[in-house]
Amino acid sequence: MPEDRAATALGHAPDAGAPERAGRAPGEPEPVLAPGAPRLALAAVAAAGGLALVVARARAGVALEPVAWEAAAQVVGAATLLLRREVVALAVCLALCLVSPVLATPVALYLVARWAGPRAAWLGLVAALLMVWPVWQVTAFRTGVAVPLLLLLDVLVPWLAGRGQRSAAHAAVLRVAQERAAAEAAALAVRRAERTRLAGELHDVVAHRISLIVLHANLLDAATDDPAVHAAAGEIRDTGRAALDEMREVLRLLRRDPGEDGLARHALPEVEGLVAAARDVGQPVTAVVAAAHRDPPDPAERTAVRVVREGLTNAVRHAPGAGTRVLVEDAGPELHVQVLTTEARSVPTGLTTGGTGLAGLRERVALVGGRLDAGPTPAGGFLLDARLPRRATPA
Repeated sequence: MPEDRAATALGHAPDAGAPERAGRAPGEPEPVLAPGAPRLALAAVAAAGGLALVVARARAGVALEPVAWEAAAQVVGAATLLLRREVVALAVCLALCLVSPVLATPVALYLVARWAGPRAAWLGLVAALLMVWPVWQVTAFRTGVAVPLLLLLDVLVPWLAGRGQRSAAHAAVLRVAQERAAAEAAALAVRRAERTRLAGELHDVVAHRISLIVLHANLLDAATDDPAVHAAAGEIRDTGRAALDEMREVLRLLRRDPGEDGLARHALPEVEGLVAAARDVGQPVTAVVAAAHRDPPDPAERTAVRVVREGLTNAVRHAPGAGTRVLVEDAGPELHVQVLTTEARSVPTGLTTGGTGLAGLRERVALVGGRLDAGPTPAGGFLLDARLPRRATPA
C-alpha cells in the first residue's frame, strides 16, 4: 500500500500513525529510537548539512561564538530525528534553533505533520511559526528581512508536504477498503445467484419425483376398497406433501441471504412432532425434552432439532422397530442432545441415503461451536450425542 511504502521510507512501521505501532503487542512500551536505516541516513544527512551551514555562517561572521556550540546544536538536532516520538524531536529542534538554525527542524516538522495526530500537527505548526521571529533575532544578526521569510517557508513547506502525504495515504487506505467491500459484494452476489440456480434445479428434479409419488398414492387410493390400502395410501400422500413443504422451505432458505434468520420454525416444540412421526411408522420412541425453549430459537436450539431429526431418520431407516430414546436437556451453558437406538429387531428398510447425513450434521454442529459424537454402542445399538453451546440470554 502507498502508506506502507511511505512509512518504510522514513523508517516507520507501516501503521506508524496509529496509537500502537505495528509489530508491537498492545500495551508494550514504545521504543525511544525509531528502527530502520532510512531514518539513520536521514539523520546523518541532516547532521552533515547542519555542520556545513555552521561553517558557512562562521565564514560570514554571523556564527555564535564559540562555533562549537552551533555545531553541537546541529548534531543534537539531527540525532533527535532517530527518536520515535516526532513531537519530542520537534520540540528539541525548536529549542536548539535559539543557538543555531538547526537544519533538522524542517525534517522534524515534516515527520510531525506526517505521523502525528491532527492536534499535535497543528500545535507543532503554531510552535514553529512562533519561533520564526525570535530565531531570526537571535541567530541572524546583520542579515536582512529575507531571512525570516526563508524561515517561514522552511516551516510551511515541510508541514504542508507532511499533511499532504498523510491525506494521500489515508485516501489510499479508504480506496483499498472500498475496493475490498466491492469485491465482497460481488462475491456475495455470485453466491446468491449460485444458490438460486441450485434451488431451481432441486425443485425441478426432486419436486417432480415427489409429486409423482403423491399422484400414484391418489390413484392407488381410488382403485381399491381395502381400508388398509386406503390408510397406507393416505400415509404416502401425507408424507409426500410434507416432504414437498419441507423442500420448499429449504429452497426458500437457499434463496435468502446467509445472514437472514429463516429458521425460526426449527425450535424445540418441533421435537414432539418428529417423535410422533417416528411412532406412526412403528418406531418405539421415548422422548424427554427438559431444555428451555427460546423465542426466537437460538442457533443451538435449531441445531438440536436437526440432530433429533437425523437421529430418528437413521433409527427408522437402519434399525426399524428398535427402542429409541431422545433426550434434550440443558447442561449448564450447553444444550445436550442424545438419540440412542438399541439393537435392530427388524431387517433394515434398505432405503438409500446420500451418505452425507452425519457429515453434514457434524458441520452444522461445528458451526455453532459444539461437538458431535456418533457411533455404535457395545450393546449393538447406535448413539448420537451432541453438546451445543447456547448464547447468553439478553439481560
